[in-house]
Amino acid sequence: MARYYEDLGVGDVIDYGEYTTDKGEMIDFASRWDPRPFHVDEAFAADTLYGQLTASGVHTMAMFIRICNRATADWQVRGALGYEELRFPTAVLAGDVLHGRTTVIAKRLSKSRPEYGIVTTHETMTNQHGATVLDFKVSVLMERRPDPKS
Repeated sequence: MARYYEDLGVGDVIDYGEYTTDKGEMIDFASRWDPRPFHVDEAFAADTLYGQLTASGVHTMAMFIRICNRATADWQVRGALGYEELRFPTAVLAGDVLHGRTTVIAKRLSKSRPEYGIVTTHETMTNQHGATVLDFKVSVLMERRPDPKS
């Protein structure tokens, strides 16, 4: 069933589910998009703060978007308007089990496009130890429920 702007309320919390990281995927992603040695070279990474490979921040965000899209496939989102306060407080390591969730923190109708509303959420992703690996706010444009009379 489709979810529209009207179906979300400030304070709503939505669980996005889990995603388990994979070392090969981390290396493949970083090799193409963020080839820093601590993302792609195990020998180099062994002498860093974490002592092992860490996922790229861009990959961490992509993993979050993956579980978010899976959990909200029925939401009538028409685009992201902006991300704020993007943080990666803890590194993502191979084998981490990541859990995503969102909290609706604000809503308003679009001033220029009355068929849409703007929903602002606080997004977090934690690892299996409960440590936050991703934290940010995002505003999205969502369709309003169609008028059944039209």
